[in-house]
Amino acid sequence: MQFLLILYIFWVCVKGLIDAISNLMPKAEDRLCARHVYANLRKKWKGLKFRDVFWRIAKSSNEVEYNKYIKEMQELDVHAWQFLEKKDPKHFCRLFFKPYAKCDSVDNNMVVIFNAFIIEERFKPIWTMLDEIFKKVMSKVASKKQKADHLQQDICPVILKKLEKAKDKCRWWQVSRAGCGMYSVNNESDGFVVDIVAKTCTCNAWDLSGIPCHHALAVMREEKMNPTQFVNKCYRIEMLGRTYAHTLQPINGPNLWPPCEDEPIVAPVFRKKKNSNYQFKRRPEEGERRPHGQYGAVLRSGGTVKCSICK
Repeated sequence: MQFLLILYIFWVCVKGLIDAISNLMPKAEDRLCARHVYANLRKKWKGLKFRDVFWRIAKSSNEVEYNKYIKEMQELDVHAWQFLEKKDPKHFCRLFFKPYAKCDSVDNNMVVIFNAFIIEERFKPIWTMLDEIFKKVMSKVASKKQKADHLQQDICPVILKKLEKAKDKCRWWQVSRAGCGMYSVNNESDGFVVDIVAKTCTCNAWDLSGIPCHHALAVMREEKMNPTQFVNKCYRIEMLGRTYAHTLQPINGPNLWPPCEDEPIVAPVFRKKKNSNYQFKRRPEEGERRPHGQYGAVLRSGGTVKCSICK
């Protein structure tokens, strides 16, 4: 009962935090991590088919593809789609993302990477944890600034890799000029309209990410244009330098802190743990298979027990 009460209080706090952020920043976009949504979906609807269709829904950037994959999910199981509908696809599907953010990420990998970056410091005492996280972030910002100052190209290296990867997809698309910066890009029965002047494509991928899609790259290939000139300004080296221009300032240690008039905080009594060779392993989630004898246990049937001497 006490656990349920704590869980309810935590849920109320989180819900209140979400409502407070939406009231303070009404123009800010509220997204959900698609990977966590799929983890909840997988508890009841398992299999590769559900996984593939879910990610197609989450990564669909235009309405036609979105409706197509919704029908596939409904054909697999109507209740699975009803579960996703309750989660509101507007929060984890690319189709509903606002284009001004220039971010088409459907998962929360950035936070996961940062948590892995400070994983060792998170288990230390509060003051030591904050101090070491501050020093680690300060060094990271300084190294990023130094790297940005030495880059010679106009676009960030990661964006250049994405452009090179997208160039491989544009080789099969045929381009037809319509005039006034408009082009028709076709591949068999598929076709999209690219507007070079407005920097848009009807697939909606260019609008969301700010990086030319492979349809736009096919047009630039035919017209012998430089794709880096059509990348959004937020991915330029100039903006990268402005991002890391304000470095964190170092602070003095406790030996130079002003004296405190309050009573000093006494550290808790350290209790030595018992020596144990038992290793805690992650509990498998629903849908994961646990191999027999994973934790060193001998099966009741089918196993042979031998002495360590006679073997």
